[in-house]
Amino acid sequence: MYYHAAVLWNVYGECDNWAVMKGHSGAIMELQFSPDDKYVRQSPSRWTMTSPFISAICFSALYTCSTDKSVCKWDLEVCERVKKLKGHQAYVNSVHCARRGPQLLCSGSDDGTIKVCSVSCGD
Repeated sequence: MYYHAAVLWNVYGECDNWAVMKGHSGAIMELQFSPDDKYVRQSPSRWTMTSPFISAICFSALYTCSTDKSVCKWDLEVCERVKKLKGHQAYVNSVHCARRGPQLLCSGSDDGTIKVCSVSCGD
């Protein structure tokens, strides 16, 4: 089963879903939380992303790539897509944010290309 949406849920208590972020028309292949160290919620709880089942602490932004040939930037404070980045000609399999230095976002695709842009290009 593949997901076209990112689902956020609380892993403690009743395991309630608190957000379903829709915006891709294809399966989400990978996701990365922003490296900006801005936490969204003041809570001792940890949150988990169910697509594709990776645990993480909530940051202010999330990046996803998809078989719809795009990369999306999500604002986790309001759980909405901020930007849909297009440019690849085939499935986008990977997305990664630079951890140090300039705020860069890289994506890799089945079209044989790697695209690099400033994280601010998604604003």
